Amino acid sequence: MSKAKRLDAAKEAALHQQLYLILRECIKSGVFVPGQRLPSERHLAAEYGVSRTTVQRALRWLSDEGSIYSRPGSGYYVALPTNDPRLHLVDFPEQMQADNLSYVTRVLEQRVISADFMISQNLNLPQGEQIILIQNLRLVYDTPICIETNYLPLALFPDFLDLEVESVHKALEEHYGVRLSQGTQTVHALLATPEECELLQASSPLAVLVIRRRTLDWHQKVILYSVSVFKGEHYRLRMTLRRN
Repeated sequence: MSKAKRLDAAKEAALHQQLYLILRECIKSGVFVPGQRLPSERHLAAEYGVSRTTVQRALRWLSDEGSIYSRPGSGYYVALPTNDPRLHLVDFPEQMQADNLSYVTRVLEQRVISADFMISQNLNLPQGEQIILIQNLRLVYDTPICIETNYLPLALFPDFLDLEVESVHKALEEHYGVRLSQGTQTVHALLATPEECELLQASSPLAVLVIRRRTLDWHQKVILYSVSVFKGEHYRLRMTLRRN
């Protein structure tokens, strides 16, 4: 970061607001990139000629809006892009494409299993039915942010595992001619399991958001059940609320 100018106490905007806007622009313009550690509070205070209290208030604003996050004992880091589905029926690859973000997929598991009680209930199928399981680890900026597990009825999509699939939604639409209609999902805040912490390269305890979704076609038939485990700081749900 180039030598910063000292903030102007004579301006109408408070010092912490000025610093917030400067740091926010540094993040937006790529001076600070996702995953990078920000300079320490002491360094920023000296750089901009303000108190550490002013720096802390500016950092708190950035943290509250999701631009940065704190690692206890280490400092503040620039946040990775959040998954912001905005209540549209899209899967992870479609969302990343819409946000013009590059990502990497690591296939963890692909096989046929027998549906247990939970899977059968969510797919409206008898327990023991043959189900396709596809589990992927999704990474953005080389950082794992999501463990994604998809379940599909083998009877409907018998050759699905033979396809090279990035987006399950697109594969269903383009290869099988399925018209996706709607989805119902639940979002739970939980603590990650030890296995999830290892895959997400995070120490325990780790707060995660678990998104369980049932996707229906135009005949209102459930054709996909998915479970996605996101690091808490990488998922944001935006909703528009209207007063009746």
